[in-house]
Order: sequence, then C-alpha cells, then structure tokens
Amino acid sequence: MRIQQNTNKYPSRLKRHFRLFALISLTLVIVSSSAGAAMAKAKVIYVNDHSLIKYERIEPTCKKNGWQAHYECTDCGKLFLTLEDARKDKSTPAKKVKIKKIPHSYQNKVAKKYRKKAATCTAKPVYYKSCKWCGAKNKKKTFKAEAALGHRYVLVSADNTKEVRVCTRCKKKATTTITAATPAWATNSLVAHAGGRVKSVYKSNSVQALKQTLKSNVSSVEIDFAWTSDHRLVCAHDFTDFKTGIPLLDKFLNNLFSKKYKRMTAETALKMLSDSGKLYLLVDTKEENEVEVYREILRILTEMGRQDYMEKVVPQFFSKEQYEQIMEVYPFKEGIFAIYKIQDEEFTPEIAADIAHFCGENHLTVAISQKRATDQMISLLHSEHVYIIVHTVNNGGVWNTLFKKGVRSIYTDSIY
Repeated sequence: MRIQQNTNKYPSRLKRHFRLFALISLTLVIVSSSAGAAMAKAKVIYVNDHSLIKYERIEPTCKKNGWQAHYECTDCGKLFLTLEDARKDKSTPAKKVKIKKIPHSYQNKVAKKYRKKAATCTAKPVYYKSCKWCGAKNKKKTFKAEAALGHRYVLVSADNTKEVRVCTRCKKKATTTITAATPAWATNSLVAHAGGRVKSVYKSNSVQALKQTLKSNVSSVEIDFAWTSDHRLVCAHDFTDFKTGIPLLDKFLNNLFSKKYKRMTAETALKMLSDSGKLYLLVDTKEENEVEVYREILRILTEMGRQDYMEKVVPQFFSKEQYEQIMEVYPFKEGIFAIYKIQDEEFTPEIAADIAHFCGENHLTVAISQKRATDQMISLLHSEHVYIIVHTVNNGGVWNTLFKKGVRSIYTDSIY
C-alpha cells in the first residue's frame, strides 16, 4: 500500500510541475516579446497551497496600462499584493492591480510629421500639438510657429517712375514707386548673407554654402573677407572659433567650419563666382586697411585672367574717405555705404542727413539695420533717391513689413 500511495502521488505532482514549467516557459516567451512586461526571475514561491511568481511594478504610459507589484498563483490564477496576503489567502481583483493609463501631455513641437498647414509667403505654418511621452498628435489642438516664408521678389520690369517685382513663390505682383534706381545686383530682393546657408548652418562662407547659393535664384551674394596671420586673404566673418587667435592659412583651411564645411580662400571664391558669372559679389570686410582687400581681389582676378568679373564686385564701406580710397583701386559702378559701425549716440540726424545726401549724389546704396529702418530714416533716404538694403533678417514676416515700408533689398541667411 505504501508503494501504491507513492505511485499515486507522483502523477499528480508531475502534472503540477509540468503545468508550472509550461506556464513559466510561455510567460517568458511573452515577456521577451512584449515591451510592456517586466517579470522578475521565474522563481516559484510556495505559500500555503499557492505556487507564486512575482511581477515587478510596471509604470503606466499614455498608451498602456501599468500594474502594481504583485504575486500570481500559477495554479489558481489568484493575484496577491504581498506574500502576507497570500498566507491569508486574501486575493486582489485584477482591476485593482491594474494602474490606468496616464493622460497625454501635449506640447508644441515643430516637426514635419505634425505639420497641418505649411507656411506661405504671408502665413505662419500650423502644427498639431503632440504628446511628449508617446508622440501622438492631437488633431483638435494646433499652434502656429516660426514665421511666414516672406515674399521673394524678382524684378521683372521698370521705367522712370515705377518698378514691378513678382514673388517667385506665390506669384504676387508688387509695384513700387521708384525713389532710387535699382542697382544691377538687386534684381532679386534678397541677398545671400555670408556665402548663404548650408543646411541649417549660417555665416560659414564655405565652399558648400556658395555652391548652394549658385544654384538658387538670387542675383547677389555677400561674402566676408579677412587676412590670415601669414597675410593670405580668406573668406571668414571672423576668427573667434580659433582659440589661438588669427590662424595661419594651413590651419584655417584644415579647420572645417562647424566640423563639416570646407573653408575658402579668396582665390577659391573668386574662381567659383567668375566661372559661373551668375552672381554679383558684395564684399564685406572688417579689416582696418579695407583698401588692401580690394587690391588683392583685383590682383587675384587679374592673375586668373578674369578681371572682367570686377564689374560684378560691389564694395561695402563705412565712411566717405574709405569710398574715395576704394575708388582709386578700381572704378566700381556700384557701392554700399554700411552704417552699422556708427554707434547710436553718434548717429545724429545731422550725420544721417549727410550720409543720405552723399549716397544720393554718388548713386550709392545705404545698408541699415532693422532697428534703424524707421519711417523717418526711410523717408530721409527716399528724399535723396537712395536705394535701401537692410541686414540681416531671416524672418519672412519681417521681410514683408520692410518691403511695405519702402526697403528694397534684404540680406538674409534664408534664401531657400
């Protein structure tokens, strides 16, 4: 009888252990393939008649419910929050173990996948709000971001009293009463600043930026020029990213802008521009002896056999004296008087009137900041028949405002 009792016990125990093994195996497969489950090691804890497996707490998300830490009996399926509860056979319903999903937390995130309406020349883009946890978009809640694209005007016709420009994007026509003749470099109202933009990088004066600008529909590009410590003319806004100060040419060329973009010598830029012949070059330099920069540009183009491109070089200067010295280097047909170096306390109405009169007499453009593009200043320049360009504006909505006020051209990084 004893042997019979033992042989009767084993089938029941084996069945129980086989069921437990199958359940653990199945659970492990489910856990390994499901991101929502995080089960502790499949260690069975025997309490009373229960075979318990522990489940760690899972925090809820806005997509999935979570659960409290608990124990589950593999035989009867009951759930217990603690081992003490299991000893007392005090089970907890599944709905009380479950932790409900948390609500979405919506934010204003600018991304193409959330865009409801693209920006136009006059309207800002509209985006759906999105959950910062799961990324779901809320189709009932939207926000506006960034800025309108702004009109990109190109000159299509002009006579002695007016000029007509058409936006290359929306085809809107704008007719302006002429207060100053349109310079040859300004057939497009936008000027690519510092060589133009490459991806989201500005002021690089790099080979890649200039290549992009040459593919665009602008008519002119502004490039910054500076001397290296071994007196080589290169394209750079400044040398602030060089810790040791003004670099030698080799160091300058080997140090990629933003670790990606190839820097240019004056020779490289002038070759690219003269070979294309498409763009006017607006020269900007912070060098004290600005005249030497123009002498070097003339020398380089002459050695290349491309002195003809000097007709498309437009000097920028900061005083009457500089203008006269530059004109001794070459008889430039166009010129831009940039007044940003004049401090506010020095920029008196008398100084403004003197500059306006000088530029009107010499058929020169005046470059002013957005801050100084007041109705009073614009009216003064118009009264002297001076062409106006504003620097540097990347907001399309501001472009539209400036054009309405009488500004004719804008330096910008956002040419495409």
